[in-house]
Amino acid sequence: MNKPDYNELMELTKDYIDTFDTIFRLTTLNEDEIDKLYNDIKSKLIETKKVPLSDIFKAIQMAALYNNRYLNSYWLLFKKFFNEYHPLNGIEFVNQGFAALYIKEYNTEYDESFDNLFSKTTLINGSLSLHEKNSIYWAIMFDNKDLFIQLIEENDFDINQIYSSAFYPIHDRGFSLIELCCYYGAVNCFKLLRTKFKSQITDFCLDCSFLSGKPDIMNECLKELKPSYETMPYAIISHNIDFVMFLQNEYDLKFSLEDCVRYYNLHLFLVYLDQTKNINECFLFSPHFHCKSLCEYLLSHGADINSKSPYGETAIHNAVLENCKEIVELLIIHGIEINVKNDYNVTPIDIAATHKDNELAEILISNGADISDLNPFGKTLINSSVMYANEDTLKALIAKGVNWNAKEKIHGKTALHHAAENNKFGMVEFLVAHDVDINSKDKYDKTPLHYAVINNNLQIEEFLISHGADINAKDNQLKTAIHYAAEKNRKEILINLISHGIEINSKDNLGQTALHIASMLNNSEIVKILVSHGADINA
Repeated sequence: MNKPDYNELMELTKDYIDTFDTIFRLTTLNEDEIDKLYNDIKSKLIETKKVPLSDIFKAIQMAALYNNRYLNSYWLLFKKFFNEYHPLNGIEFVNQGFAALYIKEYNTEYDESFDNLFSKTTLINGSLSLHEKNSIYWAIMFDNKDLFIQLIEENDFDINQIYSSAFYPIHDRGFSLIELCCYYGAVNCFKLLRTKFKSQITDFCLDCSFLSGKPDIMNECLKELKPSYETMPYAIISHNIDFVMFLQNEYDLKFSLEDCVRYYNLHLFLVYLDQTKNINECFLFSPHFHCKSLCEYLLSHGADINSKSPYGETAIHNAVLENCKEIVELLIIHGIEINVKNDYNVTPIDIAATHKDNELAEILISNGADISDLNPFGKTLINSSVMYANEDTLKALIAKGVNWNAKEKIHGKTALHHAAENNKFGMVEFLVAHDVDINSKDKYDKTPLHYAVINNNLQIEEFLISHGADINAKDNQLKTAIHYAAEKNRKEILINLISHGIEINSKDNLGQTALHIASMLNNSEIVKILVSHGADINA
């Protein structure tokens, strides 16, 4: 069997590599060029089903964090995808600055904590910018030597000023001026700070110099400091293979496949395979790139389909984690073990149950996935599916005759307990429609109604009662729903319970009624409601 060929793999994955390189190495504010990149991403990555939209959103945010001179371009790109595709499952924000922009642009739920982030952006000639024009930070961002000289000569200039913003990579103490120079590759400003103020080069200066990639700055930093393991991720993020190889060859620094995946650097992944010849390790990681042809290639060149990571994961764990339907099907066709457990006893079907709106669970179940086993937390598959509101998985379980009333190992809760406890009204409706035991008790003898009251969900409370829930059911402390309504100060819940005829003077194991509890907790409005509805003040 032929060994993997680096050049063949580069050609096979060319669209993926070229497109993500362009995203991370963006150097334009021109809208026509942004349109071209947008169309390239659509045609080469999304429409070919190579990469899910969620990964495109994450990559844009991540690239903007490490290349924010072009924040406006990244934001335009982000909006183009959002406005066309309107993702139903929301967006995972890996860049708090982008989260703030999203909230502001689309009028989603406002959080006052974002006020400071809004103040960190400005519009200049209609374009989004992080810095006010003619500020010291503006001068550094565009390496404007004349403006920088003018500003540092002013009497109130503070050489020790620190800049912090969520639009930059996380750095505990913020950015000094010389660190900003390294981040932006501002050679002229950097040299002025070094000659005029003797500004000290920090480890973070060195790290950032591999982002901007300006030889003058990198060489000056390397004269003072030696790269560390913290430097390597910045070289990987730059999507400049030469920088990574320099750190590896000159300083014996290693790079990880995890970072190749995290920063969408498939080119470096292929370099790793070419260097190490470790086809099984690379095969394990290959599903993370959503590239079916890559997985097929590695399998056809000798990868062991059931090879495991040091933590016991196989390729199917990773394919399910990434929600890669095509790759999961490919692995199943090639005979991968479908019920394999990692070192934490997690199976692929356990992972599938945590996804929303996907067909993976159905594929796994139809191909022999074990639906009776408990996950590492003692939960049944149906419980996990309810927790993540995964109706597709529940439907697949129906077809297999799953026991709706199966209880988890630790707390003895059924799927309906979890649905009520986690305010999943749609799941409550779904389960009740399939004849689940509405009065099932957990390890503490609590019914789903108890949890609906505790969590102040009037909608679920009313639904359960109207569908036969025992309103006077007692837990292991002999408390009924009315005791918890009084304890938690649930006025609307309490009134609804009373309207349905709950025993108002029921006593718990301490002989206390709801009125006793409300009085002890000084819940005066609850007391008034109870007394006005006939609670026995002498009980």
